[in-house]
Amino acid sequence: MEASYLASNTAPAVPYTTYPELLRKWASKTTNKAAFIFVDKDLRRTVLSYNDLYENSTKFAKGLVHHGVKQGDIIGLSGRNVPEWLIANFGIQMAGGCPLYFSFHKKDGNDIVTLFQGVGKVKMLIFDPGVEEQNCAIVSRIVEKMSADGELNSSSSNKLERIIAFYKNAHPSFNQSISDFYAIDVDVELPRLDPEDLAAIFLTSGSMGIPKAVPHSHHAILTICHHFHKSLSLQSEDDILYNDRKFSWGAGYPLLDPEIFGGGTRVVATDALTSSSLFALTEVVAEIIKREKVTHAVLIQPVIDILMKEKLAIKLKKIVILGTVGFRSVLDCVGKICDELVNMYGMTEFGAIAAGSYRVDDVKTYKHKVLSVKPLPGVELKVTDDNGHMVPVGDRGLIQVRSQKRFTGYLNHKNKWIDQLVRTGWLNSLDGGYITTDGSIIIEGRINGVMEVYGSKAYPFEVENALKGMKAISNAVVIPIREKETKFCVPCAAVVYHPGSEDTTQNIQEYFREEFAFTKENPIIASLYVPQVVVKFKTFPQTSSGKPDRHGIAAEIKRQIDPKKYECIE
Repeated sequence: MEASYLASNTAPAVPYTTYPELLRKWASKTTNKAAFIFVDKDLRRTVLSYNDLYENSTKFAKGLVHHGVKQGDIIGLSGRNVPEWLIANFGIQMAGGCPLYFSFHKKDGNDIVTLFQGVGKVKMLIFDPGVEEQNCAIVSRIVEKMSADGELNSSSSNKLERIIAFYKNAHPSFNQSISDFYAIDVDVELPRLDPEDLAAIFLTSGSMGIPKAVPHSHHAILTICHHFHKSLSLQSEDDILYNDRKFSWGAGYPLLDPEIFGGGTRVVATDALTSSSLFALTEVVAEIIKREKVTHAVLIQPVIDILMKEKLAIKLKKIVILGTVGFRSVLDCVGKICDELVNMYGMTEFGAIAAGSYRVDDVKTYKHKVLSVKPLPGVELKVTDDNGHMVPVGDRGLIQVRSQKRFTGYLNHKNKWIDQLVRTGWLNSLDGGYITTDGSIIIEGRINGVMEVYGSKAYPFEVENALKGMKAISNAVVIPIREKETKFCVPCAAVVYHPGSEDTTQNIQEYFREEFAFTKENPIIASLYVPQVVVKFKTFPQTSSGKPDRHGIAAEIKRQIDPKKYECIE
């Protein structure tokens, strides 16, 4: 039996240094070079040079030290992709602190309070007031609840010492802004940093529950960004990258080293996640790509589909898709709107793990329904059964990951696999898939919420992937529900239709009976794959990282299903 194991034979060539040191080096080499171009919803642009970013970040860092920030202090940071986020981030790191990245998701702020209490010792909060300064009210509630906790519990270390806003706002309690710090010079010495110092705390998506806090050192972040940008192949100072992924996400993190990044410029849409529709977002993205002469772009598959359908005139050297399962249909863009497509797979715990590259000749011979990837330098992958034993090549199972970039655990969550992680370095990704005979791996999606009928099991991603192949459906999430009469766990499909397109439950079910041919041979288990209930959504509720909130979707399904027949099990 050939076991399901893959490994890269190449070691990652990552400089052993700190992030602020890279920024200093690059700012001294290209004083006026544009590091970032920010484009707002009205297509107004703001340019931030490497030198201005370094100078303002340094001043902000000195202001933080002057106000009591010490090495190892954790500082909450939340905001859009705007210059202030970058200045705050690098300033915190230069001061020896560690930014904890988060997003405002609930109006009562309870999720942030829970996060801060789980991580512990969050000293300050730096935030973007947001559209119509709506985040100010959330921060007020957070401060109030954390202050009350400190008064009730004298041992509490979660009382915030200072709140800093990205810019001046009307709220009376948050009148100190980032610009106040770098408007004046403070005569303090910044601490010396080590590559192993804690540099940032990222959050997992939270698609299966409370987001988990993942700590990374400076060198670990450089490893993450090295994999990502090597796959992009930005090799010239004239290369321009469009990437509107949030700075606080691994795939959107700002990388500034000329030896890795190539010294190019990154273009971001500051309000990409606030677009009224995917079509509106795609129009803005196309306009930005054309106007800024973008050569490389990170795009989501629905945007690529619209670019192709509407025949918007763009041509890129390379497009990267990440964060979701890549379907074969996206390869239609190769040779038309891009020369090459890269499919990337990653985890917050390790960063980019595997990638697959497709040019015109590759598209002609590709046979799988889902795009395959191969491990990146320093990464090992294996597919196992529920007991951790490797399955034969071609068999589906759990994807396990090990990397030279060590992951040592979460700050706010106890993982049941932590003993295995500490002992062996292997982490269960909670994703399912299989290894192909040509030495690639197919990532099919989350394995949580197994469905079961008559002892046969299926994972939600198997049904989700089939749903997303239907022309009328824009997005789909499958939530297992239990039949009260049989006690079987069967699929309930939550679907978002393309504008002007809709389908019936009966048609969707018939599509599945045709798609899954084995249901004809085993009709008794057809209900394992054929959605028994279909619930229509205009849009899915989202987690703070922009992924479908499965718990929120399950709550809506619970309200709509027939309680006499079914019950939710999430």
